[in-house]
Amino acid sequence: MRHVIIPANYYQNFNADYLLEFPAEGYGGWKKTGLKFDLDELAVVVMHAWDCSSYGKYPGWYRVAEWLPRAKRICQMYLPELLTTVRDRNIRLFHVASDESYCHMLPGYKRTLELMAQEHAVCSNSISNSFSAKRLEPSSILEDLNNFRMKNCSYGLHNRQDIEDGFENLDFAPEAKPLDSEEIAVSSDQLVTLCRTYGINHLVYTGFNINWCLHKIFYL
Repeated sequence: MRHVIIPANYYQNFNADYLLEFPAEGYGGWKKTGLKFDLDELAVVVMHAWDCSSYGKYPGWYRVAEWLPRAKRICQMYLPELLTTVRDRNIRLFHVASDESYCHMLPGYKRTLELMAQEHAVCSNSISNSFSAKRLEPSSILEDLNNFRMKNCSYGLHNRQDIEDGFENLDFAPEAKPLDSEEIAVSSDQLVTLCRTYGINHLVYTGFNINWCLHKIFYL
């Protein structure tokens, strides 16, 4: 195994101090540490590293996405050295494209399609379809990372039991009980079905910690 320590920032989401005017100020907040990874089980993924031309060509885009000039500078100044280091150390490198329009002819994308076809063939030839349900066994590194997150980010070992007990007894808040005439969804697929049924193509959200669980829906 090729272990490496990677600097990481994490947020300690405990403990709320109810003696304070704002109890959340009791949280540990942002902290830093070094987390151990195995380079043979790690891939670097490059995503949204786009060529967005210039303000002169796409002024409307640049007026909306003010981060584009910064992204361009970072790509020019730092990305080449990073990718060179990754490649020189034989670390797996993946790239994410936003659609097929600019990658459909590239060998790496064709190879991905071939791998998907192979997996589909294995699944189709399996009576039990066990291949699609097979999961990788967690490694000791993954277990260590999960334990670290549980202890130091959210929610702290000493809070675990109360949280588990609470989730076992969840209910709607009295003020938020659904009426009998109001539909309820518990998955993205169910929500999409409701949107299709009622012709809904915009969603406006309200609630708490929405950013933790909100998913973007691309197709209705």
